[in-house]
Amino acid sequence: MTNFREIIRKHIIAETEQELESSNVSKSEIPKMLSVLDKNGHIDNETDKFLDAFRNEIEKNSPKKKKQKIITIGYAAINLILTALIGYAVNEDAWNFVWGLVFVNVILHALFIFIND
Repeated sequence: MTNFREIIRKHIIAETEQELESSNVSKSEIPKMLSVLDKNGHIDNETDKFLDAFRNEIEKNSPKKKKQKIITIGYAAINLILTALIGYAVNEDAWNFVWGLVFVNVILHALFIFIND
């Protein structure tokens, strides 16, 4: 990825140089401005933005992303069912059932946190 990063960085430097030339900046000032932009981190920030957009485009329809969506939908459905059952159990004063459902809900939340990573 380092080589790809360097290619993108050189492209962004060339693009910035063209923008400076088109904005009527004198040719002697362009290298100074590019070094200031580089020191301020502007070029690295633009490179990171480009690479992040590239990575997001690649990962958008990946199998991992689809699996994560399915797990999230399943998690939301189970959480909704458990919440409704807890509400019903509280209304019926079935406290042992409430605590059992709360325990299952806590385990579900913990599993979702670890599965998501």
